Amino acid sequence: MLVFEAKKSILVFVVGIFLIVSQVLVTSETNVGILEKKNEFSSAYTTSGVEILLGGDYIFHDVTVWENIDQSWEEDYSFEIYDPGWGLIYDIVIADIDGDNMQETIVANSGSMIHIYEHDGDGMVLAYNLTHPSWGDGTQVISIAVGDLDNDDGPNLEVLAATFSSDIHSVVFKKVGDSYKPVFNITSSAFGSICAIGDMDNNGDNEFIVTEQGIGFDGVSRIRLFDWQTDTWINIRNYSFVLGEFNNNIQQVQIVDIDNDDENEVLVNQDHEFVHVLEYVGGVFVKSWSCSLLDGIINCAIAGDITNDGLIDIVVPDPLMDLIYIYETVEGSIVNTFNISFVHHNHWYSSGYTCMDIGDLDGDDQNEWVFVHWNETAFPHEWITIFRNDTVLQEGPTGYLYASTVAIGNYDNDEAESITVTTSQTTTSTNSTTNGTTTFPIPLEILAIVIAVPVVLLVFAFAIKRQRG
Repeated sequence: MLVFEAKKSILVFVVGIFLIVSQVLVTSETNVGILEKKNEFSSAYTTSGVEILLGGDYIFHDVTVWENIDQSWEEDYSFEIYDPGWGLIYDIVIADIDGDNMQETIVANSGSMIHIYEHDGDGMVLAYNLTHPSWGDGTQVISIAVGDLDNDDGPNLEVLAATFSSDIHSVVFKKVGDSYKPVFNITSSAFGSICAIGDMDNNGDNEFIVTEQGIGFDGVSRIRLFDWQTDTWINIRNYSFVLGEFNNNIQQVQIVDIDNDDENEVLVNQDHEFVHVLEYVGGVFVKSWSCSLLDGIINCAIAGDITNDGLIDIVVPDPLMDLIYIYETVEGSIVNTFNISFVHHNHWYSSGYTCMDIGDLDGDDQNEWVFVHWNETAFPHEWITIFRNDTVLQEGPTGYLYASTVAIGNYDNDEAESITVTTSQTTTSTNSTTNGTTTFPIPLEILAIVIAVPVVLLVFAFAIKRQRG
């Protein structure tokens, strides 16, 4: 028995020493809000000033920020999004909406609300919430766009929102006083879906497009064009796509000079009729080009200069063929000039959870493009791949099961800079929730007690053993 007690005392002594060592570095959960910035470099590094913002899934309800640090993109921040509904973040726009030369971040979620955030130098601050009286918790705000919709050249831009709703499916919000108010509603028996803003008729003023989709096999999906006339917006033209045997949902619309003729067109991406270019000629939409190489459902396509030749290209992923098609304008025609093999972990399309954006991520005056896609064999499933031209620069997991939107921009209004860090450090704003490693000083009194108790027990056990022996 005494031998057992002695062994137990020795065990207590060892445990005591372990406690001393373990108390030097204690891993704890720091609950200080929404945003954390980590610098874990022991040498000089550079940041580009442009970030990638990725919308979260049903679980995390946040936006993660990927920062370019010394030519490597790392998940650097996250800020939580209030969402009373489904939880999925559908769209993100980075723009200066109030004319203060500072970028704001506009976030649409599936909980019937739009949030406008500003970065105050330390973290993201919620500046405005936008909603409509007819939007309930089940209303999904799917798409947002920002622009001078009333063409007044004022500092405050309007916010256009499209929802998956069959009543008031699209709304224009305007800043009135100190808040954003709904000032124009679009109603229909069909459901809303996607929206875009741009100079569609090439007259120097902005118009906007909203899309609608019928339900069932005998409906239509269509785009509707609105123009600012006589102090309101007028629906001046529609263009319809027959659904046929499919629910042919429109996934994206984009107003841009696609064929590089100094006049804007609209890029339309549908589930089953694939990708089209519509020109607005004499007040009528005319289909001028269609992608004919695709074999499956396409959930994202984008127009932008990915070849860095100063001209607009079209990027179209085809998951069934494991290819990404690149289209360029050659002698006035849009042609498929090259393809990128993308044999990527099988089943990388997954309906609705692919997205892309184009921009100069590293400040070298060359565009990169970000492709967020499904990875069936990995968990969590959603991956991010960063390209320059046709070369993969970096790829890896996003940490999300699903992601429906990605945006490129200087959301925190910082500048590209060189930074020298001599020790590892963690800088946390007052609005962050994260796990971190924290060092705690241990008082000498506690150290003395932790050491003394097992020693006393050990001596006491041996004393009893000698007395009985």
